Order: sequence, then C-alpha cells, then structure tokens
Amino acid sequence: MLHKHLTLNQSFLQIVDKLIGSDNITSNHDIMMISGEVMVRTQIQLSEKQAKLVKSISAEQGISVSEVIRRAIDSIEKFSMDYDAGKKKLALEVVGKFSSGKGDISEKHDEYLSRAFQG
Repeated sequence: MLHKHLTLNQSFLQIVDKLIGSDNITSNHDIMMISGEVMVRTQIQLSEKQAKLVKSISAEQGISVSEVIRRAIDSIEKFSMDYDAGKKKLALEVVGKFSSGKGDISEKHDEYLSRAFQG
C-alpha cells in the first residue's frame, strides 16, 4: 500500500475540509494519501477484547489493523443504507393496498389516528 505524506497548505486543507466535513483540521493533523484517498490519522481506544479481535482479523486476512477498522466502518455504512432502502421499499409496497372505506383520510388522518389510539 502506497503511503505518501503531503505538504499541507491552506487550499489543500480547504479541500480536505469539504471532503470530510470537519472544521477542526489544522496543519498539525497527520493527513496523507493512501491508494488515492485522503486519510486523516485518528486515535481510538478499544477494549482488550476488541483489540484482540481486530488484530486476529488483521493477521488472518493479511491486512492492517487500520484497514480492518476502515472496512468495518464501510460495512456499517452500507448496512445502514441497505436497511434504509429496505424500509422504504417495504413502506412503498403497501401504498394503496388497504382501504378504510372513508373518503376523507388524507384530510382527517390526525383525527382518525387519535381516535384509534384512544381505543
């Protein structure tokens, strides 16, 4: 994996700020390019169990601990996006499939909902 440290200047910091949305980046941060991506060095604390697991996965897959953590974050992001898309799809699938027999649901939905919750 190619690690290329960049000399920071104000315009580069502005670009990085837009890319990752952080207003706390200063020239003291260790920012580098890895495989064409802007990376910001970050320190995290893990429990002993988490650290052992990450190191085990790292050794098993032949990748760095950092790469294990990056992939885990990417998986969480993808799962979240897939989950949200799935919820939206399920909601859209029921549109128009049920009938209340009332012609004013769109106008009085709050009133009907309130009555339903009151029993």
